[in-house]
Amino acid sequence: MDKQVWFSQLSPARQHLVRLCQVINYGHLQDLTIEAREPLFDSPVPTALLELRLDSEDPPRDEVAIDDFALCAEVGRLMSLLNQVENGKISKLEVRAGIPRRIVFEKSITNLPVARQAGSKDPVRCVVVETTAVQNNRGPSSRTCGEGGVRKDA
Repeated sequence: MDKQVWFSQLSPARQHLVRLCQVINYGHLQDLTIEAREPLFDSPVPTALLELRLDSEDPPRDEVAIDDFALCAEVGRLMSLLNQVENGKISKLEVRAGIPRRIVFEKSITNLPVARQAGSKDPVRCVVVETTAVQNNRGPSSRTCGEGGVRKDA
């Protein structure tokens, strides 16, 4: 993060997300909807999966009892990601020691970077063409990927 961001600077929904991570401590948050760059907790309700160690206690984070504190780098990256996703869904948010550590989020294929063929400025175009069966015999199917690669399957 470029400048230090404090918990009190976050919107109420983002504060709730940080507090939820602290309460989860170890586990996952699943199916968190993002709308207008803000997490939604009412419809649909995300699921919290808590991991509990049976051989020892995992103490809660110190920040749970504090009204305002500086955000760690991982929380800062999560807030930046919310700004980038804008509208979407976090499928899985992994929490370790009350801090968000890993995220799996859904992104429309149309928004993903386009692959390019080596030495070309044009995107790779893949076309799948399957021939129909003739007289109860299965005809070959072919797949064309890129400009020159043709693969034939029997």
